[in-house]
Formats: sequence, structure tokens, C-alpha cells
Amino acid sequence: MKRFTARILAVAIIAILCTSMIPVCSQAITLPKAFFDLEFDKNGVPYDAAGNYSVTVCGGSVKDTDVKIGDKSYTVTGYYADKAAEYLELGLTNTTLIPSVEAWGKLINSGFTMEVYMQIDKDVTVEVPLFASCYSGGVALYDFKGTHAFFHIGSNGGTDAGATKGNSNYAWAGSGSADESKFNYGEMVHLVGVYDQKTNMIRLFINGKLAQEGSYGTADFKIGKAYYDVLGIGLNPSYPAEEIGSKSPYTVLEAKLYNTALTDTEIAGAYEDLTNKVTSGQAKIKVEETTVEVTTVEVTTAAETAPVTEAPVETEATDVATEAPATQAPETKAAEKKSGCGSAVGSAILAMILPALVFVKRKKQD
Repeated sequence: MKRFTARILAVAIIAILCTSMIPVCSQAITLPKAFFDLEFDKNGVPYDAAGNYSVTVCGGSVKDTDVKIGDKSYTVTGYYADKAAEYLELGLTNTTLIPSVEAWGKLINSGFTMEVYMQIDKDVTVEVPLFASCYSGGVALYDFKGTHAFFHIGSNGGTDAGATKGNSNYAWAGSGSADESKFNYGEMVHLVGVYDQKTNMIRLFINGKLAQEGSYGTADFKIGKAYYDVLGIGLNPSYPAEEIGSKSPYTVLEAKLYNTALTDTEIAGAYEDLTNKVTSGQAKIKVEETTVEVTTVEVTTAAETAPVTEAPVETEATDVATEAPATQAPETKAAEKKSGCGSAVGSAILAMILPALVFVKRKKQD
């Protein structure tokens, strides 16, 4: 009888704990398979667990470093950079998955999610790319001068896209007028951008919660002069003058791409799982520090020669630089980046000069 009573008591205690939202009782969320999934192997080398992209360490290193969640510090193993033009470069290797600009636009317009879990140590006063490949089009997660984060997708300025005010190159979610779009420097932040094709909404989530959303409107996807087959974490390979390392040290623990729109529940669960990995010590692995030295002369040149009148990611009407009308060349597709750190720079400079803009047709939403 005593044993039976004890079992009943134990079950009751567990039920109370679970209903009181104690983390140990949270249910793991099963997420869809990502088509890019940043992981670190036992030697600390970053790679794509989905097998669709190469991951190149362009300066910086994979190492043990301290990050913060709230007011507590934790040691994690991640990619760390603290100098100009240091970033992770993702190069598409599975060209069957995305064989062309048109295929990239179709993939995004069929439902898309971009996710990064990182920490920027210091305040920055310029716009910086978190996970990006954009220049007058493309797709990106950015931070705007420390005032707010935003997620945007290339758009040729069609109607009903209220979020495109001040910049006809993009539709986006995230605004400086909303405190929900801001995150804290010096702490880990989970940023997720979603395009939900069912509702035609572009959505921004910060630390598991919806920050803002806006309609994509009726416009076609716009690649502009951005690469479709290369993305950067910490630097925008399509516009390399914009990067984080010269402004602040930063650490990256997670980055993913999905060819589906994650739900609110899935995003909240992903944030909780990542946070638990850090606080439980699972985000620290024993590896030897690996460093890749890269010459940054070309990148500096790109920054010096980049047109100062165009800021492809500005979000406020008063802050967006005026861009000269470009002549559309339908037969010219966006420049394809070949391989290696900084090899995009020469092509990026060329892309800044060429006026070609590529539009990818998408179906209008019902």
C-alpha cells in the first residue's frame, strides 16, 4: 500500500512540475529537415550536415569562447571572429537542388526559413549582415544600426507590400519603430526569418517570439545583383563592404536554411532547444583551435570602391540611399561565385558596375 501511495505521489509531483513549465518537462520539437545545417565536427571543423553546401572559414577560428544568456556566462564551442572580413562562406555544391537563379526564387517563394543563433559582443552603429546574400535583391537577415533586426526578400516593388516603404528592392519584416525588433548585444540571440507562402507574409522571430511581419505583396522575386549560390554568415558576399568583424567580435553557434515555413511552435521549440544546449554545457566540445588565415586586401579594396550612394539593406525611408534606375537585362543572370574566401570580391565589384537585374516570376497568391 505504501509503495502504491508513493507511486501516486510521484506521478502527482511530475504532473505539477510539468504544468509549472519547468524546462526539464518540455517536449522536444521535431523540426523539418533543413537543406543547410551548420554543424561542427569532433575536430571543430564547420560543415553542412545536410550536404548541400561547402563551408569555408574565411579568417576567424572555431574555438571555445564565452557567451551570455541573460546575466549568466557559458563556455561554448563555436565560430569566433573579431577582424574585418572574417566570416563563414557557404558555397552551393548540390546544383541539382538549386540549379539556377530561377530555382532559388522558386524555392524561396514556395516557403522558406532562414535561422541563425549568434552573439555580437559590442554595439554597432552601421547595418551589418547576420546571414545574407543580397544586393538590390536576394535574401538576408540583417541588423540595422543597432536599432532593430530585419528579414527581407528581394521584390520588384509590386503592390500590397506595405513593408517595402522607402526601398523598392525588398519586402521585409522588422522596423525601428517597434521595440520587438531589437535584440541585445553581448548576449546570444536567435533570429529567424520566414516567408509563409500560405499567408504571403514575411515574418521575423527573435528569441522564439514573433517580432514583426509584413506582406510580400504581389511582386516577383528579385535577385538583383546578389549571388544565389553563395551566402555569408557575418559578411554579405554579394556586397562585402558590409560585415561584422571590423565592428565587433561575434560568435556563431547555429545556422540553418529550410525550404518550408517553420511554424510559431517549431521556432519557439528550436530556440528552447538551442538555449538548453548552451546552459547544459552541450554546446561545448573538446577541439583544438583551428584558424584559417586569409588575405583581406581585396576585401578592403571592395569596401573602398563600393558605391557609397547605395545601401541595399536600408529599411527606413529617410535612411535609404537613392539608387539610379537600372536597365533590365532579362537574359543576364546573377553572377555565379566560384569558390574560396574573397573570390567573390572581384565579381562583386563587377556586379556593382553591371546594371543587370534579374526578376524571377512567382505565382500570385490567391
